[in-house]
Amino acid sequence: MWEGISTAAKDFIHTLLQVDQNKRPNAAEALQLPWIKSMSQIKIDEKVASSVLANLRHFHKTSLIKTAALNFIGSQLVQKKDKQEIIKVFKSMDKEGHGFLTKKEVKDGFEQLCQAKISDSEVNELFSAVDMNGTGKIEYTEFIVACMDRQHMLSEENLSLSFKMLDKDGSGVITTKDIKNVFGEFNLHDRVVQDLMKQADKNGDGKITKDQYLKLMKHASTGTQDRDS
Repeated sequence: MWEGISTAAKDFIHTLLQVDQNKRPNAAEALQLPWIKSMSQIKIDEKVASSVLANLRHFHKTSLIKTAALNFIGSQLVQKKDKQEIIKVFKSMDKEGHGFLTKKEVKDGFEQLCQAKISDSEVNELFSAVDMNGTGKIEYTEFIVACMDRQHMLSEENLSLSFKMLDKDGSGVITTKDIKNVFGEFNLHDRVVQDLMKQADKNGDGKITKDQYLKLMKHASTGTQDRDS
């Protein structure tokens, strides 16, 4: 739950939750704490913010298989330096330091950073595509994945490593068992698992080969929206 939340932000929250009211800062004192002061010092280039918003607007809702791969690549494989500007944009909008963004924070944030006007209907569409777990908020990893340059993120090396992540038993193919293992927390119904397989398993043999997986992910790199998701 603490992914994307800095040590300073954690210290800030800890300080505000002091049981002893004599040790707990008042509002004026809280505004002087290091994390609050650092937030006001984050400088975001308007062109960078505009680029981040453009990528966000081009992000399409994807199937669960693509979602798992994109999250793995974005959080584990892409180096921090390659997503540093996106992290800065996220932190500048995450005023409370809670590790997620609300619709209001996204609207107000981009208007402040690059004078972009986002209508209520557009922000609802953005959240529908990016809020992968349906919480009504855009979490840190979801924002990073949605705002990164897709061509860079889906390099041949990253796709090969993400395939290995999905191929849990190392058999060289992705099976229904692999999918159930990856998405165990969702307790997917067998019919849903079969539907996921059909998205990539075009010959119907119950297995997704590496070539089939790469073809599936190439649609993600071009921003093509899934028809079956």
